[in-house]
Formats: sequence, C-alpha cells, structure tokens
Amino acid sequence: MAEHNKHALISDIAEQAGRTYEDVEPHVIARLETSKPKPA
Repeated sequence: MAEHNKHALISDIAEQAGRTYEDVEPHVIARLETSKPKPA
C-alpha cells in the first residue's frame, strides 16, 4: 500500500510540475528520506 501511495504522490508532483515521473522521482525520494524523523 505504501508503494502505491508513493507512486501516486510522485505522479501527482510530476504532473503538477509538467515533468516526467522519471525526472522527479529521485528528487521526491531524496526529500522524503531527509524529512523522516530521526530516532531518539
């Protein structure tokens, strides 16, 4: 389920930005990784 949501998010961002999925995917993944909460 999470993979589907991630794909949908990336597709939506790509559409809004007028870019391809492949163009925005690495940037979105990197942003998601850097915004994860750090373990205590």
